[in-house]
Amino acid sequence: MFTAKEPRSRAAAHAREVTLGQNSNSGGAKDTEVSELTVIPTASPEGLRPVTTATGCCRSRKTCRRSATTEPRTVPELTLLPAAQAPAAPVGAVIAVGDAPGLTTVPNWDAQGMRATESHDTVLEDVFVPDSDVLCVVPAGPPSHPAVAVMQVWAVTLIANVYIGIAERALEIAVAQAARRTSIAIPRGTFAHHPLAQQQVADMYLALDAARSSVDAVAQDWVRDVDHGPMWGPKVLAAKWQATVAANRVVDLACEVVGGSSYRRGTELERLSRDVRAARFHPGTDAFTHEIIGKALLGVDGDGPRW
Repeated sequence: MFTAKEPRSRAAAHAREVTLGQNSNSGGAKDTEVSELTVIPTASPEGLRPVTTATGCCRSRKTCRRSATTEPRTVPELTLLPAAQAPAAPVGAVIAVGDAPGLTTVPNWDAQGMRATESHDTVLEDVFVPDSDVLCVVPAGPPSHPAVAVMQVWAVTLIANVYIGIAERALEIAVAQAARRTSIAIPRGTFAHHPLAQQQVADMYLALDAARSSVDAVAQDWVRDVDHGPMWGPKVLAAKWQATVAANRVVDLACEVVGGSSYRRGTELERLSRDVRAARFHPGTDAFTHEIIGKALLGVDGDGPRW
């Protein structure tokens, strides 16, 4: 085990500054002993039960955790771990750096997509985390604490933009291919003159433009400190949902425009068609997004029983 070092303290201070807009003296966990913590996956803000444990000792935390997520990473420089004290106690966002003794990466990413970025398992075994590296301790449930809420805002917004980028590239490929692809059944020579191809390309643009506008609006409102109050959560989730739904539709239509070559392994569009499928697993999922937005609009207390 190791003790708190200055680089780790600076990392914790930076994380607090980014998420809370505060310095290291204005937030974070108090020096309280925690009997037992259970760490839940970082990419699961939707109520998944904890899977591994972290035990408090000497006013600090030891974490044991294995994470399998759709986050693109190899060796993380800074890991934020939400932890829940069993069975129904506070959740703490624990900070651990990538070079910490006991933190390793298992190269086991074998999935349909994201093969370029990968998301191997991260294993934490007896990683020592001092209280100075605990960002905050908040009640379990909806992310009402600003530190948790802010982390989810920038994470979900970034995730949405990843899929916007995939859709933009798919549209570019479809347009370029339609201008080159020919058929003896088209007198003018290319698929760009085929009415169905024109409609498909237009549908791709319309879906992408709406999703891009939605994500940009949320990001701009956040930067400009617009006060949406309790509707911030629904707005961010809605933007991500719009982006991922549009991206899947745009990529599917691009494959239609390009034709059978898009199914061949090794082509760029074939890779994009695999990568875009991860959108359904990135938070928030379709079901969680509809739940949160529905409860917000209907006035159902998000802090009450889930069902």
